Amino acid sequence: MFYLLVYQFISLLRKSLTHLRAFGLGHYLPIDHYVYFHKLTGWSIALFSAWHTFAHIGNFWVISKVTSISYLSLLFSPNLGIGWIAGLACISGWLLCLVLVLMLVLSMNFIRRSGNFEVFYYSHKLYILFFVFLCIHAPNCWKWLLIPMTLYLIECVLRTFKTKKDQHGLTYVIEGTLLPSRVIRLLIRKPIYFTFNPGDFVYCMVPSVTGHEWHPFTISSAPEDEFITIHIRAVGEWTNRLYDFFEHSQTMTLKEAFQKLSKVYENNSQIDHASEQSESVQRVLFEHMEAIQSAFTGLSKRTMLLPIPNDCDEHGCNVKKRKSSKSNFVETSNTSPTPDSTTVIEMEEINANTHVESEIPKSKTFSLVQAYQNTKGVQNRAQFLNMPLKIHLDGPYGAPSSNIFQTEHAVLIATGIGVTPFASILQSLVYRHTEKTRNCPNCEHTWTEKVPSQRIMNLRKVDFVWINRDHSSFEWFIEKLADLKKQQLSVCGTNGQEQNFLDIHMYVTAKMNELENKLPIKYKYGDTLNWQSGRPVWNKFFERIRNENRGKVTVYYCGRPDLVPSIRNICGEFNFNFKKEVF
Repeated sequence: MFYLLVYQFISLLRKSLTHLRAFGLGHYLPIDHYVYFHKLTGWSIALFSAWHTFAHIGNFWVISKVTSISYLSLLFSPNLGIGWIAGLACISGWLLCLVLVLMLVLSMNFIRRSGNFEVFYYSHKLYILFFVFLCIHAPNCWKWLLIPMTLYLIECVLRTFKTKKDQHGLTYVIEGTLLPSRVIRLLIRKPIYFTFNPGDFVYCMVPSVTGHEWHPFTISSAPEDEFITIHIRAVGEWTNRLYDFFEHSQTMTLKEAFQKLSKVYENNSQIDHASEQSESVQRVLFEHMEAIQSAFTGLSKRTMLLPIPNDCDEHGCNVKKRKSSKSNFVETSNTSPTPDSTTVIEMEEINANTHVESEIPKSKTFSLVQAYQNTKGVQNRAQFLNMPLKIHLDGPYGAPSSNIFQTEHAVLIATGIGVTPFASILQSLVYRHTEKTRNCPNCEHTWTEKVPSQRIMNLRKVDFVWINRDHSSFEWFIEKLADLKKQQLSVCGTNGQEQNFLDIHMYVTAKMNELENKLPIKYKYGDTLNWQSGRPVWNKFFERIRNENRGKVTVYYCGRPDLVPSIRNICGEFNFNFKKEVF
């Protein structure tokens, strides 16, 4: 049974498994299925442990019949000297059974999926006691576990040192958006030296929510983006506390913020240095120009912009201590290199408080104020929070879809919030294909160049399938999908013979009535995206995929587990590879 324990430790080596996947060993080792094998070996350990326990119970019963030693003494007494440490073999064995039963029961789906993830999380910490009791119980245990346990401890120490000592991965949330179905979108400043691949995930810890819990979430933004985006569904205690932080925090509306700045510019004066709220507003405005502009439009979103912590900058938080008491904050527009598009504010730290030293120029911020004054339909759902939110990121770690660019024809199937790993992939795909379009600087001529092979590797075509119950569930990602579709049209439109590299298929499973057909989301994006009612007929869908003949097909799935068997079986019939994301 010790070899099962060895594999359990190996399955915990997240960083090592990510490196093995990056080197392409995922084709030869079951790295993509490490969670499945972790569960399988866990139940195998339980089965063999039960067999071992009942065998000893029967053996002690036989011994009690032929000796003067009582049955209970054989089962529980340390005075008989059974075991290599103080006769504790039997007692440590019972403790092992107790710990193992608790870990197994509290890790079942009805516990984890019912909003009690914390119960599963903390009960799994009992593995420390399990291995302590195991070393007391079995004299040769340490020989088997020495190497994997050492590797695991090295990863834990390095991760703790980087997180606590070097503050590696410490950054802050720029923006939070409350979306339908209790989903929250976090826009996070990308820490310095933080690189990831499409489909990767990170472990997140928010000190203001809890200072010791780490939860895994898929990165939904592309590596080419300036910021990191993650989408979190509030289903457990930790995620609900994070959601409530944004829902119940004291806020100031976008309208109120613009009114405040309008008065500042009308009076041609500086922002009130004594007003902490004014300082917070102007810092957020300089940091979130793009987000504020997008707040003028949208669906039923509620966006909250957060202030920047005083010890953070564009590289993250606590990157290094400043040698002087002054620092410069520079915000440069990506659209114009003119001096007016750059805002420079000199900040000085006095008694741990930061205030503005120079007059704020009438640059992009002023144009936003003017836009507000001339606009009647400003979205009042965008708000400013008064307190910052720091977040620790541990990772990134690889997932099965991280190697999608080594696939020839990828089919991405998602249900509900399972779309998050594919959101990153689709955005990165369009970024890479956009490199094909070239414009002449002296005329309006546009032509298409071949995409560098190292950028798209083997990938020729992607079909994306997203299944939801109703239209509102599409809302948080629908705008991005429509933009991706338009970008593809602009790229492929430069060459009439250019084939589409991305097809998007949207399925609404709820019954459609006349009122739902007139929903704003469908009315706005109905011509851009392919909407279909009902569930996909997988045989017909995969038949069409095969007839396209765009290369070897690999199907990636992330979503409800009840669909996995049917999709896997149909993939087998069509000789398609099938990979399931951990969800």
